[in-house]
Amino acid sequence: GTSPKGPIKVASSQPAARTAAANTLYTFLSNNALFTEQRFAVAQGIAEVWHADIVDLTGMSTRTPEQTNQFGRLGEYSWFLLDLILRSLYLSSPIATTPNVLNSPRSPAPASGFTNSKYTAIDPSFYLLLENLLTAVFKKEVPISGTVIVGRVAVFLRQASVRCDRGAIMQVASRVFRGLKAVPANVQCALRVFVEHENAYLFVMPPEEHCPTSSAYFMHTFLELLKPSLTSKSREARVGAAVTIYNFCVRLVNNSKVTGNEVTRIATSMYPLVVFIAQNWKEYSAVTADQPVESKSPAAQNQGAKFSVTDRRVLISVIVWIMFHGGIGCLRGFLQVMGEEDNREGLAGFLHMMVEAQNIFRYKSTPPKNEVKLMDDQLKETDEWDSRFATFVHIIGSLAAVEVLGQCMYSMRRIDQRASSNPQIFPYFLLLEAIVSVNNASVSLLAGSAALHMTSHNLFPELISGRASYMSGMILLALRLMSFATQNARSAAIKTVTEMATLYHTMCGGMSRMRSNMANGLVGVAESKGRDMSRAGTFILEGLQSVSLELKKLEGTKYADVAPEGFMDRFNDGGATASSSSNTQYNYHVPSLPSSDDWVRNKQVADTVLQQQLRATAGTLSEEFGQMVDSLVQLFKSVLRVQQDDAMKFKESKCSAYHQIIASFFNQCVVTQGFKWLQRLHDTHRGNDDHVEAALTSVVSAALAFRITEIFYDVKGRDTKGARMPYAIITHVSYSEYLHIVPELLQILPTPAVYAMVTEMSVVGNEPVFTVEGQIVILQAAAALLDKANYAELSLSVALLAAKFAIAKGDYAAGSASYTTSSKLCSAIASTNVRRAQHRYYMVWARMEMEQAPLKIKKKRSTALGATESMIVDDR
Repeated sequence: GTSPKGPIKVASSQPAARTAAANTLYTFLSNNALFTEQRFAVAQGIAEVWHADIVDLTGMSTRTPEQTNQFGRLGEYSWFLLDLILRSLYLSSPIATTPNVLNSPRSPAPASGFTNSKYTAIDPSFYLLLENLLTAVFKKEVPISGTVIVGRVAVFLRQASVRCDRGAIMQVASRVFRGLKAVPANVQCALRVFVEHENAYLFVMPPEEHCPTSSAYFMHTFLELLKPSLTSKSREARVGAAVTIYNFCVRLVNNSKVTGNEVTRIATSMYPLVVFIAQNWKEYSAVTADQPVESKSPAAQNQGAKFSVTDRRVLISVIVWIMFHGGIGCLRGFLQVMGEEDNREGLAGFLHMMVEAQNIFRYKSTPPKNEVKLMDDQLKETDEWDSRFATFVHIIGSLAAVEVLGQCMYSMRRIDQRASSNPQIFPYFLLLEAIVSVNNASVSLLAGSAALHMTSHNLFPELISGRASYMSGMILLALRLMSFATQNARSAAIKTVTEMATLYHTMCGGMSRMRSNMANGLVGVAESKGRDMSRAGTFILEGLQSVSLELKKLEGTKYADVAPEGFMDRFNDGGATASSSSNTQYNYHVPSLPSSDDWVRNKQVADTVLQQQLRATAGTLSEEFGQMVDSLVQLFKSVLRVQQDDAMKFKESKCSAYHQIIASFFNQCVVTQGFKWLQRLHDTHRGNDDHVEAALTSVVSAALAFRITEIFYDVKGRDTKGARMPYAIITHVSYSEYLHIVPELLQILPTPAVYAMVTEMSVVGNEPVFTVEGQIVILQAAAALLDKANYAELSLSVALLAAKFAIAKGDYAAGSASYTTSSKLCSAIASTNVRRAQHRYYMVWARMEMEQAPLKIKKKRSTALGATESMIVDDR
């Protein structure tokens, strides 16, 4: 045989192999080669001729029609040429006699150890020739469909790896397939040929003595080629890559030939996929957030959201499978790497991925609407599978939370630092919320309760230090567990709350810091939807009683004596007058005016309040906790009554209950919840068309926010950065102007109560009403409601107060609007004899407050943890 470059030289010692044409046809057409010793090693010769023809034909500047036809036929008959090379390899290559030779990535090349010396060993140069040939085929053979020729080449390489040196063939496949990266469909077609084979595990099995990431093993190539497709903007490419990996894992598990140890080895070699997805989770979430749909109809948009969830389910299933079968050792090694300084984004991505897994696979007892309808037996089987897999995912999530805490402790102790430089903190607490969800199974709740207790036990000093704002959510999660019907979960929650109370009393010198967090947690549980809160309330009350009994047993025990070394030193208390920064940036300047008599506040009252707090002595642990629980239980019952009592359908009963709850919140120094319920009271009045009551509620909210800011500057100092209004605004507006509108404010919230509230703050609340802009908006809206109800004089006072804020801020457009409204109101007042300068709505509440016992100032230790601390979770 000849080629355009001369005689063919094949790696064979048999002279008959030199007559390439006859021997080629004989090898392909005759079955005698199976029974006789006349076998010809024509594989290398055919490969050389094919490669030379491709190179020569593509190197021509001009081609004759015959040459063009010849070039097309090379691609059209590629199946024949590849099959011929493969047949020759099967007939002429040696067969190993050692058992389980297919489990080894490298079949021995020497003749020793083979059944018959008539076979010819494959020359190493053949693999280089094969690589050059297949690379040229992919680049030049374009007359036929790309996926067709890619599939042919993939089948050829897969079958060749059975007889040839598997390590060499895998290297050829790796280098050849890397040239297909530009077309994800071709890459996935080639890889599916390998992984969908019955014995696919043999191609990816890394031996224990070799590195699993070596390029000699197909798993490395498999993952490296599919990674770019997983974050592609093309949904077809993403889904194809994820489904390819998923189908491989399914076949691996269902293959009876694969032992458990082999599954573990393969899962271990797939951990680079977990690392890649964790480091690129933000990008993956962005491209899968909303699938593009042509129609703008709600149904089409909903279908796009369903596609997004379905796509993520496939990939996250693979990640969870790898984590489970890879073993705890691989997970710990992975987290140790993620916990390093440069990999915090990767750790945050991993935690976000775990949160997504909990939410996507959460079991739903009722099937979604508009889904494919199944038969009863199919529906039962699917329902059981969903339930089991949901429990499996939740337990994996709990394991991940515990291991993150153990392996990344240094990173997790940065709770009180800036979130921008520690992105792993927030998703960790989201994961805690997800694993103790009310919809989880009992077994899942046990694992979740253990993770919650370990978090509280290991991170408590950081949770209550500095700017940390997660303790309220931690207490909410513990109280939520305490309200479940699962006895073991409730026991774990009781133990967690007991330890929290002990540490609060030991580190903070009292229960004042825990009070507001407990109030937030109890209200969060009371407002839960979708379950029987009467039973949940009973469980919580019993649990709090159990905590009180446990605390009595601990009387006299000093936690500092049994705490680990350095545990107590990690607590950072800012002191009585310490304040944090609210990160408020003012894009305006308020000039400071000379002080007037209105600005001189009652310093004697302020000094008396602070001195009483300093002289007060802390009670015992059980006494303080009991007093706190007694007051908060009443608040909890009031919120439950609003949720469950049928009398709440009458607006008078509902508004009266709201007021009692609001008064309880402010008396307990729970500012955030107090303003939240004031907004609910306002919305209730608006819904009933009670415009005057709604307007006065808004004025009360604005007055309380201004008063808290005013006293915050008095207690913390004029240079504090914890307020959200500039200090100079107080020289433009006086609290007495609010009192002119609602005189009952002094009875609703006396000055000592405000001082007691402010001393517990490090920053003021983050509600809009605490800003100058929020004051302008809420006061203008209140003036409009009063005008709508024909209370012109009362509306005039509110509008003028809003104008003062606007002029002080330099917003003359808003000031002009307020003064225009004031001018119209003055004209209306002048044209009528009716005077409506006051409204008696809040007089009723003021009298109710006056009839109650006088306010008692209890010992409250100052704190750096303020009212900005909010729940990290919404109870669902």
